[in-house]
Amino acid sequence: MDILIRISNFNQVSTVKRLCEPNMFITFAINNWSPLLFCTALAILLAVWYWSRSQFVRLINAIPGPKYLPFLGNLLDLNAGYDELFKKFTFDWIQKYGGMFRIWLTFYYPYVIIGSPELLQPILSCQIIGPVPKECDPIKEHIGDSIGVLAGEEWKQRRRMLTPAFHFQILNSFVDIFNEKSV
Repeated sequence: MDILIRISNFNQVSTVKRLCEPNMFITFAINNWSPLLFCTALAILLAVWYWSRSQFVRLINAIPGPKYLPFLGNLLDLNAGYDELFKKFTFDWIQKYGGMFRIWLTFYYPYVIIGSPELLQPILSCQIIGPVPKECDPIKEHIGDSIGVLAGEEWKQRRRMLTPAFHFQILNSFVDIFNEKSV
């Protein structure tokens, strides 16, 4: 493609010829993009620094867990088959971190894994009913609207219906059956 350039003096002609050389174009492009690349890199570094200083991240990082990389989290640690991940979670990390640990899936999505009944009991006995996390959606497909995946008024109604069935006297009458079937 021909480009028509109007030139008023000889110095401008030599500058245009130099810019048309292949190597000069790369240098010209890098020089023009350098401030933008620098500002982008600086913005990313500032975002990571700000994110790492936020109260949410500090609270999550107070829970012991494996080291994570910025932006990737623990995804490299989780790049394994199901059996290897199960072994890593149940035996390695739970023993290493004391029954509870946190992992980061990417840099903004933490999971807290609890493998100790003693640590889980206060959470399950809490009276606060929050929204059901979206991770329960695949479970809902299989078990339907059970008490484990409900929230709000529906949860309260079902809980009120089921509570009498788990009264101590009723469960006590099943102890012999539990013992017989567990052997």
